Parts: sequence; structure tokens; C-alpha cells
Amino acid sequence: SKIRDRLNRIKDTPFESRLINDEIVRALKPATRGQGDALLSSLSPNEIKGMSPARWGTTTALRAKEKQRALNASIERQRCLETQALRQSRLAAMGEMAARLLK
Repeated sequence: SKIRDRLNRIKDTPFESRLINDEIVRALKPATRGQGDALLSSLSPNEIKGMSPARWGTTTALRAKEKQRALNASIERQRCLETQALRQSRLAAMGEMAARLLK
């Protein structure tokens, strides 16, 4: 596609590095939110490469990233539900043990 061709032209150029700023870092790495400015210096070269618009600037890449976010959210919801069910079963078991002790 034309967009992909244009993005490939900026890959690994000084212009590409100018496009990566603190806003991009905060958007693509939420753990950096609230950590002030000059976030780029705290990233590894691989992280910086992954934040380049040449890597995520197409609609296909954005859709894939959104699917990954949705999957991660679903996994986290499932984990929370499992933890909640485990707590409830433990409480029920404790209640039964307490009832037996009181008899």
C-alpha cells in the first residue's frame, strides 16, 4: 500500500527518530505515564524501534494492536473472575469448618 511504502521510506532514518516523542511513548507504553518527561532515554533500542510509526502506522497494524489489547483485557478479566471464585470457595469452606466447630 502507499502508506506502507511511505512508512518504509522513513524507517531507520533521523526523521523516524524525530517522530517518537514522550506522547508516543506514553501511548504505547502505559507504564511510563506519570514518569515525567524525557521518557525516550529510559527505553531500550528495541523498545524505541517498536514505537516507530513505521512499525505501527498502518490501519492493519493498529487493528492488530487493538486486538492484542482486547485479548489482554479479556485474559485479565478471566483471571479476576477465577481469583474471585477461589476466594468465594475458600470463604465457603471456612464457613463450613466454623459451623462444624460450633456444633
